[in-house]
Amino acid sequence: KTTGLNIYYFNINNNMVNVDNYESFISMDLSEYAGKWIAIDNGKVIAEDYDFKKVFQKAKELIPSNKRPFITKIRTKVNKILL
Repeated sequence: KTTGLNIYYFNINNNMVNVDNYESFISMDLSEYAGKWIAIDNGKVIAEDYDFKKVFQKAKELIPSNKRPFITKIRTKVNKILL
């Protein structure tokens, strides 16, 4: 069960995720993926599903074994902060 927060996987099998994928993530409009897990590589969403294992497996199939995708769950709603 998730808490509604984005979950970032920066270290899978002791390999760091490419920072460019994270930077792509924070600049993309990902609203169409709300509630889903996504994998990003080279600035593109390469896998999406409600099931983390499916996204991870698809990403492993699509990218070289020496690279690691950026995987996160997209929230279904945005938290608002009142100041």
